[in-house]
Amino acid sequence: MSITPARIPHQYIVLAGIGQSNVKTPSLGGNETAAYDAALLSCDANHSYQDHDGDVYVAVDHAGDVEAHEPFDIPTTGVANMNIVKYTSLVPPTAFRISFEEAEKKYLRFGSVLESIIAQVDSTKRGERITAGLLLTEVCDSHGNIVGTLASEYQGNKTPLGARNIMLGVVTGMVARRGFGHIKRKLRFGETSITECERFLITPKTWIVSSTTVRAKGACVLAGIGYVSFTQPKRRSKASSTSKRHSQQQ
Repeated sequence: MSITPARIPHQYIVLAGIGQSNVKTPSLGGNETAAYDAALLSCDANHSYQDHDGDVYVAVDHAGDVEAHEPFDIPTTGVANMNIVKYTSLVPPTAFRISFEEAEKKYLRFGSVLESIIAQVDSTKRGERITAGLLLTEVCDSHGNIVGTLASEYQGNKTPLGARNIMLGVVTGMVARRGFGHIKRKLRFGETSITECERFLITPKTWIVSSTTVRAKGACVLAGIGYVSFTQPKRRSKASSTSKRHSQQQ
């Protein structure tokens, strides 16, 4: 029997999209389904936008365009034409972001799988604010070596800044539950805090957010990252494992 070690996410792209739709598809969940599709199309149109206030990515809300797809020249290799698979909130220490353009050239193919950590909010209530955000917080040891990154999703009705402040509080608990210790002071975006045991450095580094007011019969906001490549660690041979055990026993 062949055993393959678990893959390790390697490269990722930022996802941030806003969709509004008056198209109703009852068999697929009402107006939210068409709005979700529009939000994915918006991710393709938004990929080049980056705020100048640190490592912050904000989706552009195309207020005059309810369906959100006609103004954009969406290639067949875009996020909207991939199968989105969602999973939980840990980023390996070796993973790093690449540009949408590079990912599009090398990895994005029609019908392929995009495994992602993504926050999503849907609404059919006109006038309601909906916000989706993803906060990436880097954890390093006391020597500055990265241990990994925690990804925390916000899904609610706060402003982008209000959502980020809530997620900074959530990260404090994530850090403590994983045994990194309690953070000495209140976390601030872009600043490094040290845990009380002085063994780990915690830095909220990246904030990805999509926020809008519902104008159509359905709206959707998305914020997250999508993994476009993976590494496959080599399985340790039985001989090397046995040798290591023998050396430890001696």
